[in-house]
Amino acid sequence: MIENNLNPKLTVKKGDTLWAIAKKYGTSVSTLVKDNNIANPDLIYVNQRISVNGNNNTDSNQVQKAQTTYGMTSASTVGDVQNTNESTQGSNEAAQATDLSNSEKVAQDYIVQHESGGNYNARNGKYIGKYQLDSSYLKGDYSAKNQDKVANQYVMQRYGSWTKAMEHWKKNSWY
Repeated sequence: MIENNLNPKLTVKKGDTLWAIAKKYGTSVSTLVKDNNIANPDLIYVNQRISVNGNNNTDSNQVQKAQTTYGMTSASTVGDVQNTNESTQGSNEAAQATDLSNSEKVAQDYIVQHESGGNYNARNGKYIGKYQLDSSYLKGDYSAKNQDKVANQYVMQRYGSWTKAMEHWKKNSWY
């Protein structure tokens, strides 16, 4: 949520990352970290207030655009937005079924935001959904519940934890 155009601030929502916020507002993570005195750029909290006036190149049109798009993942049509919202609702239920520690949730969210922005309907060639899994892993079931289940299995088998998967992502830009 943006308060005004002169001193734009937003309230962090579940799934937000500084990277995604910086991208939407035409600024950088380092600027957000500096302007908001954030100790760990990989860790922000729901309901945290973030100043987004970062660079002086943000005009009122950019702020207006951010006001209308902030909180939605990229979608090209109204139908995509509706599907994204429905998938997000399903994802919340699926995410509640997993018992991850806070650090594991932070790592999982980091990967999700960099892979798909949290969109269960994201497509990139053979990579599908929120976690951008190879379509062969999902075996035709692209539901939020199955994506969460398969992503957890993949990460545990390959890395042993979401935090180790995040470390790999930071070094290689993939997991």
